Amino acid sequence: MTAGLALSAALAAPGAHALSRAVVLDHGRSLALLTRQVTTRAEVLVTLGELAFKSDFLLEGSPARNIGAHITCDTCHPDGGASRVIFFEGLSDKPGNLDVTNRAISLIEDGIRNPLNVPSIRGAAVTAPFARDGRFESVEDFTLFAIANEFAGGTPSDLVIESLVAYQDALGFADNALLDAAGRLTDSAPEAARRGEAVFARPVPGAAALSCAGCHVPADNFVDHASHDVGTGRAGRAGKAFDTPTLRDTLITPPYLHDGRYDTLAEVVDYFDGFFALDLSADERADLTAYLEAVGGGTHAAPAGDGAMHPETAVALLGAALAEDDWLLTRMLVPKLTTELADWRGGAGAPADAVITGWIARLRRIEAQVKSQDFAGARATLDELAAAIAEVAG
Repeated sequence: MTAGLALSAALAAPGAHALSRAVVLDHGRSLALLTRQVTTRAEVLVTLGELAFKSDFLLEGSPARNIGAHITCDTCHPDGGASRVIFFEGLSDKPGNLDVTNRAISLIEDGIRNPLNVPSIRGAAVTAPFARDGRFESVEDFTLFAIANEFAGGTPSDLVIESLVAYQDALGFADNALLDAAGRLTDSAPEAARRGEAVFARPVPGAAALSCAGCHVPADNFVDHASHDVGTGRAGRAGKAFDTPTLRDTLITPPYLHDGRYDTLAEVVDYFDGFFALDLSADERADLTAYLEAVGGGTHAAPAGDGAMHPETAVALLGAALAEDDWLLTRMLVPKLTTELADWRGGAGAPADAVITGWIARLRRIEAQVKSQDFAGARATLDELAAAIAEVAG
């Protein structure tokens, strides 16, 4: 509580914005909309979801703005992963950890200084439940909670939530050539890792029903969809159960455990060796660490693109937003689309500057109409834009 009160006092003091120098933020790849060709409802939703995920309009009500921090979902979860650098003075005990129950950034204040490690949300489609204590059964419920409560972003529309869920569900784990479809190591895995796989599956001494693999089930993306008390509760939270985290992608998600207390997987192995009285030898601990490193590795491919611009994508995305009178998504879309069109002037395959200027003018008219709640007018203007783009494309 002391740290939270100190931060709150600093925010209220003259020159509070100087505190922003003690804030380190993160972000993933820049989003380009018009280099995507979206033709299906699913593609539209994923694209709108990534836009909302990376837009600071979504969380513009967050108290974090009081210290000059314009945060987004992507700030904590760059491209769906886990930030290893995010740091707020007074709210973080190390990079990658953040106390999300402090009024300095949240609607929630629990009176405890308890930074949590930022988790990756890759694999969300197959790793329910969610939150560190596993209280949310669906991505939808957790997303709404995080926006409206954790970061005070207000209550988003149904379309915003649907789009964010679609984007998160589309985030897969790294491509890992060392794992087969059943979560077993392939023959290309290092010998030490394969020895560690046997240790991972070995029953706990004196508790034949328990093993590492019993909770981190390899065939089920290394989760068991349950919460367990493994002695890691702190700050008055002893005995608290935490959601079983997946072991996929762990090489890009340190520090480890729910509170990020350990910086290496070797330290995690040492902790569980002691907690469960596994009595592992030094070689066995090294092998088990090698196994975790093999499971947690891989590469994330950059989004594929055909190198072309697709102005018709603007129509598809705005059409979805305006069909549901969604002011927030329109507010996110118009500036982004306008900038991309302006940057296209004189580029490969670009129409005449006057044509692009006409498209931008219609986008700005849509923005003004939506701002005045004239959604019918905005849809009519979008029809004009669609016809103008089709005329050039045709």
